[in-house]
Amino acid sequence: MRILKLFFILCLIGTLQNPIKAQRTGAYDTTITFMGQTRTFSLFVPPNYDPAHNYQLLVGLHGLGDNSNNYRNALINTLGWPSLFDSTIFIFPDGGSDPNKDFYVPQGDEMVIPESILLAQQVYSINSNEIILQGFSLGGRSSLKYGLENPNDFKALLLNTPALQGLLDLNNEPGGASLIYNYSNASQIPIYISLGSTDAIYLDAIEQLVIRLKKNSGKVEYKLVQGMGHSVPSNSVQNALLEFFEKPETQDYDLDLFSVEMPERTCNSTVDAEVFIQNKGLQNLSSVEIIYNTGGANSQITWTGNLGLYESVGITIPNISGAGKMTLDASIGAININESDPITTNNQETKDFEIVSASKSLQVFEGFEGNVDDWIFDETGSLFQWSVDNSISRDGQSSLFAFNTILIFNTLGARENFSSPLMDFRTVNKPTLAFDVAFNYHQYTPPYFTDTVNFADTLQVLISVDCGQSFQTIYKKGGADLATAAAPILNPLTIPATFFSPKDSTEWRRERIDLSNFSNATEAVIRFDYISSLGGSINLDNITIDDASIISNKEMASEITFEMFPNPARDGVFIYYDYKESQELEIYSLNGSLVFSQELDNSNELRVKLDNYDRGLYILKLKGKSQNIMEKLLVN
Repeated sequence: MRILKLFFILCLIGTLQNPIKAQRTGAYDTTITFMGQTRTFSLFVPPNYDPAHNYQLLVGLHGLGDNSNNYRNALINTLGWPSLFDSTIFIFPDGGSDPNKDFYVPQGDEMVIPESILLAQQVYSINSNEIILQGFSLGGRSSLKYGLENPNDFKALLLNTPALQGLLDLNNEPGGASLIYNYSNASQIPIYISLGSTDAIYLDAIEQLVIRLKKNSGKVEYKLVQGMGHSVPSNSVQNALLEFFEKPETQDYDLDLFSVEMPERTCNSTVDAEVFIQNKGLQNLSSVEIIYNTGGANSQITWTGNLGLYESVGITIPNISGAGKMTLDASIGAININESDPITTNNQETKDFEIVSASKSLQVFEGFEGNVDDWIFDETGSLFQWSVDNSISRDGQSSLFAFNTILIFNTLGARENFSSPLMDFRTVNKPTLAFDVAFNYHQYTPPYFTDTVNFADTLQVLISVDCGQSFQTIYKKGGADLATAAAPILNPLTIPATFFSPKDSTEWRRERIDLSNFSNATEAVIRFDYISSLGGSINLDNITIDDASIISNKEMASEITFEMFPNPARDGVFIYYDYKESQELEIYSLNGSLVFSQELDNSNELRVKLDNYDRGLYILKLKGKSQNIMEKLLVN
């Protein structure tokens, strides 16, 4: 890398069009020819510049759509960075004419960073040990890449919302257009990262970035700024970085327990967890006590070894036992036998998990109207993972939603999944899976693309009969085959425009999958995978795993009459039915408890009082002579 840098620098020394001929002060711009085009560099030099004094240098990289001049003016004039960084010269290179302007496109564009340093060093007195590389948004992403590749060239990295392009980028997946970050160098340079709490696009990825850096013994300080969006924080927030850059460690003992990792579900009687800690204190650690519990009495395990400053290690907590859904609470106890950590704000983490002791009997129904704790959602940390949608539903008020789009990140091939509870299929004669789906894909036409291009995601449903250890596909549809609308979403140019809102029930479809081949399964799990092809919007509702005789009211409309009014209801609900077929009405709470049961007579109607019912979703089951039907009732 250093040979490549030297080559670029030697080539660029002679390319100056308007070199800095004098030690100008204040704000000004200069240009050079860089990679065959004119490139602007915007500078700010303290008005009282003294060539006898060595100055700190800050190289700042702007975000997408910005330029060097605007970025300099924002940091220097609006935010007042000269008062924040004493005796500092600022230089801001422009990203060039390419549309991405992330300082790594086109190839070689990142060499504008050492060129910025060279330009400043040619004229001004720069302390080579006092160079900070800063970046905002895509500029922060480029700074992260370049700084980890060249940690010895900089005093520190200052990353204000580094715009990681999703999890594929974070995880160094080449197919995700990742810059491929050299995380192994994280221990060699202090890194300060800020992020706004309302900047949802980058929140999960950056928090996982911090964990990744710490696992590599990174010198990391992370600040989540409450109420801030996609922006550079105020000086009152940034001021903390100065202390961190100068002296990151402040105490003899400061231990950071930053992550707890374990399976979300297991069918074994015990499960192991791994707790990750980092030494941020001046003293080496020879022993660390981890205190943990799952709601009962505390237990403890002691790690021994040698952990130096900023080094990290994973500690295994073995054979955690219990039954059902639990939360592991892990914290730091004694350090080096009889020492304690004076900074306790980073000493504790929790993790939810489940040890399944028994499979559920069918029926299993989920309409996503209330508590969905029985279902496992893969916490990928992605913006695109499944979430509850309170604005769209087939029935009731909610459904499950996921999407992908070319407008945010490259997610090609990424999977977002969720899984059913563990089920025993032997409790019914013919197990069947049914669900409602609403989906549409994205199509772009000229002038946005040269030709018509479809971006069409896929829904895959899989089954496991061994508690999720292995899966096989039972359903897979994508694009036009999965779509429930007559035409694709055409040329969406904003995020809201990429979402599909079914206009009525005709743009929902009920899918049914025969599970008879798995009728002897005692540890069955159904998993739904949404696979990205960079375009689509999907909602799922009314997932039912039950006997084949349990079908929807719509499917049985010609054979059995069943209506209720009002829905949602408050004081009571009227049930209208066909007595020739109907025999009994049952009402269940979402946890499966039977709360109402009554045999039906020839009056063909029934009023159920709801005065004593808690607010929430209930399932009405109308039992017939040959078949049963179910419907949701929302009590307000």
